[in-house]
Amino acid sequence: MNRGFSGYQIDTDDVRLQRAHKFMNLPPRQWETALSTYSNTEQKEIAEDLEGIAEQAALVAGYVGARSMNQNHKAGVKRANRLCTAIRKAIGFSYPKYDLSF
Repeated sequence: MNRGFSGYQIDTDDVRLQRAHKFMNLPPRQWETALSTYSNTEQKEIAEDLEGIAEQAALVAGYVGARSMNQNHKAGVKRANRLCTAIRKAIGFSYPKYDLSF
């Protein structure tokens, strides 16, 4: 995955992204078996990539959600920052505050 403005920029040809998406599409009961086929390093990469996807998704969802409720751009950015900060806090970032401005 390429680092983007919030940590990750989606590259649909990226092997790591494809691996992360594989896990997103598995039912939880298959996680243990599927994950056992990867090394510890690969497992760490999968976790990092999924965290990056969660962060990016929260950021975009916050903005689009606000705009879909007829809120202005500034309100959309504020909501995006709030959701992204919440996700970063849940993931365990030491400094979870996210401050996107454009």
